Formats: sequence, structure tokens, C-alpha cells
Amino acid sequence: MFVSYRSMQFALALAAICLASRAQEATATFTVALAAKQTTVHAGSEIRLSALLTNVSNHVIWVDVDKYRAAELEGYLVEVRDGQGRIQRTSRYYWSLGQLGGGRVPPWVPSGTEQDYSGGPYEGSGEGSWLRINLQPGETNEALVDVGKLYAPLEPGKYSVQVQRVDKESKVAVKSNVVTLEVTK
Repeated sequence: MFVSYRSMQFALALAAICLASRAQEATATFTVALAAKQTTVHAGSEIRLSALLTNVSNHVIWVDVDKYRAAELEGYLVEVRDGQGRIQRTSRYYWSLGQLGGGRVPPWVPSGTEQDYSGGPYEGSGEGSWLRINLQPGETNEALVDVGKLYAPLEPGKYSVQVQRVDKESKVAVKSNVVTLEVTK
């Protein structure tokens, strides 16, 4: 049987369209909202945000969480950008998580500085620190985002923060809203 080149191109194009539409059909089972108690902070102050994961499906979902509620240990990717849209420098601790660069420490983070978080309370994510919780439809779980722990100290200026987490069920990366922060002197 002879198959023309054009027929094969058409079949491949049709298959690509079908796969793309199937990928678009995947709907996340949760949403993530980022919230800040304060949007203006002094340089050097603690910057804590809440990542609120809400089950928007019509069934129970399970979520792995850290008992200390540390967002970075629960699989959240945290991104901080300055007013020009540039991603800010991450801390040694952030790199130790392996989310950026497979655990390599960037050269600008000297060992033993305030950015060296090895041995900190969040590093003990061993036995007993993980919980698997079931979220009923409409229920919300809170994780804490400690920007000062994950990023180098922020200079005065405006910053945007966004988090994302992959939905294991739908395989969709769910992004939060963007929170704008102003760091003052």
C-alpha cells in the first residue's frame, strides 16, 4: 500500500492537533492565591506571604504538605522579580532545595553568611515532617512563603512575587496571582 507524503503530513498534523487539544482539556483540581499581610515593608524586615491552595474540583484531592507549612518544601516554586521584571538572586537555602540548578550554590552566596540556611529548621524535612491531607471540594490549605529565606536581601524598590505548584492529578502547573511588594529604607 502506498501512502503519499502529503497524507502522512496531514496525519501527523491531525495527531498534533488532537494532542494539543487534549493537553488544553486538562483542568487543575486546585487554585493558588497568594496573599500578603503587608505590601510595604522596610529593607531587612521579614517578608512572609501565604499561599492558599483551594480544591476547586468536585472530588476529594490529596495534597502533600510540610508540617511546618513551608511552601518551598511543599513543591511551590517562588519567583521574585524587581520593577524591571528581572528575577532576583536566590539564597543558598533556595539552591539547596534543588529547584534551581540541582543544588549548586551560586558564586555570589558566600558560605557562612546570613544567606547560608543549611541546618535551619526547615532543612529537617526528614521523617515525620510530611503529611498527606485530603482536601474536600472548596477547602483551602495554607503554606507560608518566607521571601527573606528564599531570596537575597531585597534592596528598596518594587517587587512582584508569584508562586506556582504542579497539580499531580492533571499535570498542570498552577500559577498564583501576582503580589506587588514595596521595600522601603
